[in-house]
Amino acid sequence: LMVLENGEPTSSDASFIGPELNQDAALAMHAIDLGIARLETDDQQTKSIPLAIRDQLSADLATLIEAHKKLWLMRNREGGLKDSAAKLEDILEFYKN
Repeated sequence: LMVLENGEPTSSDASFIGPELNQDAALAMHAIDLGIARLETDDQQTKSIPLAIRDQLSADLATLIEAHKKLWLMRNREGGLKDSAAKLEDILEFYKN
């Protein structure tokens, strides 16, 4: 998924913009996939999503979390990374349980 495939940003942070927007788009697509999976259950609850689909969502989110950690360090101090990643890791744990 390349959001800025033909974009040529010229700002001082130009090298960050493409990867960040691609991550944002991938997170949005993950949320859409989760929403669709929930809508396909009888009670629209994440816990009711079939295990195979939750496993796929988990795998996708794990990849997104690793990308998030790398991107975080491009702009931010390491100190906030644990808290920031924890929000996504909580969702990952929910998928698994």
